[in-house]
Amino acid sequence: MTFGLPGVPLTAGDHICALYAGAYERDGVLAPYLEAGLVAGDKCVCVIEAEDQQRLLAEVADTADVEACITSGQLELFTSAESYLRSGTFSVDGMVDFWTQSNDDALTSGRFDFARNAGDTTGLAEIAADFDDFAAYEAEINRISLRHPQSFLCLYDVRLFDGEVILELLRTHPKLLRGRMVIDNPHYLTPEEYLALRQRTGTVWTMLTAEERTVAGLVGYGLTNEEIADRLALSRPLVDRHLHRIARKLGVTSRTDVARMVRERT
Repeated sequence: MTFGLPGVPLTAGDHICALYAGAYERDGVLAPYLEAGLVAGDKCVCVIEAEDQQRLLAEVADTADVEACITSGQLELFTSAESYLRSGTFSVDGMVDFWTQSNDDALTSGRFDFARNAGDTTGLAEIAADFDDFAAYEAEINRISLRHPQSFLCLYDVRLFDGEVILELLRTHPKLLRGRMVIDNPHYLTPEEYLALRQRTGTVWTMLTAEERTVAGLVGYGLTNEEIADRLALSRPLVDRHLHRIARKLGVTSRTDVARMVRERT
């Protein structure tokens, strides 16, 4: 299987970071990636802003019947507002659900053997200064990518993101596209290593939503899930789901671990 660029291989589970400068460079990477997938019969899902979609589709149309691929559901395009920001703000869990639902539906239907996912982040430039949640999301993609035969291509315009953001990208992507080559990233940290780093620096708590931080605080205070539900006027199943997500984000496996981490912070 090829990336779509001459001599560049692609394997199941690949999570690739592509840095570019300007739409011309981006489309020079993204179009071949999608073209190769459509020709091979792969499911292709791409996040790209509406104003850039027609130009990209025109390039892909040189190789594939774009209209037929869209009509059949083989190719799906989403804007940032329809994906990364579909709840109004960026949510790690929301994007995990977005890709999980898309790929589960596509790859368990029997219609596709492989999925190519791509996300351009131009529409996220405004949240670049508050990148903690997005870095946590990129780390989580490394787990999602192993669920099914699939690959993820994440595209970042270097003119929109500063050096601190680029460093986080290097930590969360196992592979990099440099020039016309996909290489192993020597700076990559596994999701577990990345969570451990964030725990040491205290930034792991920024991965929690405000409501999750409240629930975690009450767990640390010693309240049961039922008591938390009563205190916050939430349903018990919702509190259970919050606690499951809190544990996953903090990189722990039990309620006791969550309580311990809360107490250590106070």
